[in-house]
Amino acid sequence: DSTKFPIFNISLTKKFAPNGKEGNYVSIKSPDWVSAIVEVEKDSWRGEKFVMVSQFRHGLNKIITEFPCGMVEEGESSLDAILRECEEEIGLDRNKVLEVKKLYEANPNPAFMNNKMTCYYIKVEVCYSEQKLDENEFIKRDFLSYSRVESIMNFPETSIMMKHAWEKYKKIIRGE
Repeated sequence: DSTKFPIFNISLTKKFAPNGKEGNYVSIKSPDWVSAIVEVEKDSWRGEKFVMVSQFRHGLNKIITEFPCGMVEEGESSLDAILRECEEEIGLDRNKVLEVKKLYEANPNPAFMNNKMTCYYIKVEVCYSEQKLDENEFIKRDFLSYSRVESIMNFPETSIMMKHAWEKYKKIIRGE
């Protein structure tokens, strides 16, 4: 028994536990997701060199600031997906990318979800191109300092996946 929605399918299935006991289980089949910490090397103003986005999130019913992110489309690699999402959301010019490094890949909640989240670090020379937003996207591009990003990580509405990405960035890229 399955119910389809635009970005996921919910299924109720009978499965057997390792001990052989049969039970009803709910699972969510969803596309993989990607996100990126984008750092601008040149032309940063007052040290505001991290590119983030502010957008309305329906789950919280409020505008939040987060790293650029989105869904991986069918047949697309996670790297191609994040570069596409960054082109759309923050105006990333692929010709200005200096470095790309995968920070982590993880399942958001294996208790009932089948997808994975892959997060990248992308260093760019500059980031001045226009956004290419979808019809229903209302996203504001923000340039933030390291200390401002650090403070956002303490907000209760900041996702655990974003907090994990920031910790990985600090360890892998900054060596902290």
